[in-house]
Amino acid sequence: MKIFIIINLFVSLSFANEKELDEAITYIKNIITKKSSNQLKTKSCDIQKEKWLGLFLSKTSFTENIKYNKACDLQGSFKPQMDKYFKVPLIIRDKKFKGITFESKMKLSFEKQMTLNLNVKNGVLTSHKNKKFNFNANQTLILDPLNTKEPIKKSKTGTLNVSYKGTKKTIKI
Repeated sequence: MKIFIIINLFVSLSFANEKELDEAITYIKNIITKKSSNQLKTKSCDIQKEKWLGLFLSKTSFTENIKYNKACDLQGSFKPQMDKYFKVPLIIRDKKFKGITFESKMKLSFEKQMTLNLNVKNGVLTSHKNKKFNFNANQTLILDPLNTKEPIKKSKTGTLNVSYKGTKKTIKI
């Protein structure tokens, strides 16, 4: 009987970890891809699009300041750079998660189209209960530098790897 209880407890904990991991994946994906969901608003976070285009084209760094608004649940400052990792610390206005930090590196290439390769490493999403979800990601984006309203033309490929308490998942983004 004791073995049955131990096995049942282990299975219950595994399902709890899996559910928490899936929820964390949704948040991380929404922040990295800047897509809003029912839980987290990120799509309308104000960013300096002209300065981002300047960074892509002339490698001129700047300080990005993201602030909470009705359509943005993120806040923080960081200094993006090309071809070097830079740290991105963001506070999340949410009931479940309180913050996310990661290092990001962007590399521009010119093939048939302007392509931006984005690598994310040492990512940590932290819950209000101080649970830490580790992640890394990579994504390739096609850019249209002439479109200042929406310079990202499309997402080509990408993966997100997230781990929590020994459970790991990889998804396409």
